Amino acid sequence: SHNKEFPHFSSGFPEEYADLTPPETLSEYVDDLLAMWTDRQKKLNGRILNCDHIPALCPLEEKADVKVSFIEAGAQGGQTRHQLAMRRGFSRSSKKKWGVYLEPWGQSVCTAYLFMRDKSNEWYLDGANHLFVASDGNGGSSMSMARRMMYYSLFGGADYFTEEWGQSNTFYEWDTYELSPYGIIKRDFLRNSRRFGEIRPYVPIAFVIPHEYILYARNGKIPFYPNDIVKEEHLDVPKKIHEYLDDGRQIGSEDNVFECGGIGSLFDIIYDDTYEAPENEYELVIDLSGRLKGNRTVNGNDRDAVNTALRPILDRLPFELDDGGKLDYQIFDDNGNTYLALYNHKGISKTAEQGEFRHEEANVPYTLRLKNGRVPTEIIPSDGLCEVTDASVRGVLLGGDMVVFKL
Repeated sequence: SHNKEFPHFSSGFPEEYADLTPPETLSEYVDDLLAMWTDRQKKLNGRILNCDHIPALCPLEEKADVKVSFIEAGAQGGQTRHQLAMRRGFSRSSKKKWGVYLEPWGQSVCTAYLFMRDKSNEWYLDGANHLFVASDGNGGSSMSMARRMMYYSLFGGADYFTEEWGQSNTFYEWDTYELSPYGIIKRDFLRNSRRFGEIRPYVPIAFVIPHEYILYARNGKIPFYPNDIVKEEHLDVPKKIHEYLDDGRQIGSEDNVFECGGIGSLFDIIYDDTYEAPENEYELVIDLSGRLKGNRTVNGNDRDAVNTALRPILDRLPFELDDGGKLDYQIFDDNGNTYLALYNHKGISKTAEQGEFRHEEANVPYTLRLKNGRVPTEIIPSDGLCEVTDASVRGVLLGGDMVVFKL
């Protein structure tokens, strides 16, 4: 970046910047990013592994022909469901692989967890004095969020999962390799992931956004430069999508990471020029660009019309979930079997003083029934109540918890 306010050279060498002048507009900034990626692709023979946080830069990655792209997800950026849905939507179109990169930073004062007893870490920071690592296991974002992020990525169709700050923190030390709490989560995730083969997430819905909105940012903010690209009426697109994904509760310090509730994670986010005919790819197209027409396309600004169009899709799901609209969920197939993952993303706080704790008011009672009369099988259990009866499953999903059923 050669942003005037935040200059740094982590993306290149001084001589590469010698002839550059700071961008004055958003379009100049975007052109510089695209030129940088194109140059890197050429110099590295197309072997770039790209990773972007919010704002999402998927359109620029496609123009630069980035072969593999990661979303950087975690407590610093938030909007994980938006990020993953956009990255998957573009990869669905381009047939390119993609992944999720977990960043562990968190809290009002930026810290990370540090489990190595000798304070060693892959960034070679002074564990006794550096703010990032001063809080040991109480630093950074929650273990609950890390766990949900791993499964959410896998069941969402990601080809890869990687991490920042995880190499050291998987263990307490490298003599006997005693697993840390983070290492135990990774171990259990890897063991459970072996149950599955080629996961195919069920994604029947696409939110279509205007192609001018090239830097998709939370709360519609345009970063750094005077906006000369995005139309002002498009800046509320993230907020409009958010309204379909969250029940409005604010419980805990990590509510920004995942919205929770609404229509579940049954959607991609694509641009109005991603497909010539998006109805050929999705059962329902929710158009927020104002440019698309079709029998299965509905105006995304008409909430009543969208709810009416959503109803047949939700009615065709193979289950009935009574949760008060408070849980997130993913549906996926593997080897002829169908699975349902339920998530309660609300109700976790973490501070350097207290560590990680749950808020009881975030607990969500639920009842799950299959329409074919069979009883779901719990294959990745939750920490809360889960009772199987002859016709249904009744449970309580605690704050920050998840559960997976075979349907």
